[in-house]
Amino acid sequence: MRILVVEDIEQQADWLCEKLRESYHPAELQWVRTESEFHARVEEFRKNPPDLAIIDMMLAWSDPMLEVPDAPSDVTDDGRRAGLRCIRLLRADPRSAKIRIIIRTVLEDIDFDEGEVPDDVPLVTKESDSEGLFQVIRKALTEHAEENRKPAPRLR
Repeated sequence: MRILVVEDIEQQADWLCEKLRESYHPAELQWVRTESEFHARVEEFRKNPPDLAIIDMMLAWSDPMLEVPDAPSDVTDDGRRAGLRCIRLLRADPRSAKIRIIIRTVLEDIDFDEGEVPDDVPLVTKESDSEGLFQVIRKALTEHAEENRKPAPRLR
């Protein structure tokens, strides 16, 4: 099983990856820190799609310590919709269009326009307890396994 974590706050990513390792060992975890890194690696995710992507909604375009190309013209919102742009990149290609995706964010449902978040993408607030997040993760992985006729991952 492969899980992609897209999160720009290192402490958040460390916590989530640790919990995923505890719950889904020996899952292969990939961590993407910025929207620019996601753009640079999107072809990799299209060629070898993860079983699940957990994507933070608000991502920095780049690490200020690294020399990275300027953001494209559609990145004008200070990262507030970066997660949606990442989802659109995955969904634009048939090889990655069916990846199960969860948005993990500090934003609430009311912060989004109607239809802005795809109907099949659950939104979990970061303030939620971890049990709520892991219920959504279990559901997504079970649905993925059923679609691909694989045994559902067992929670440790």
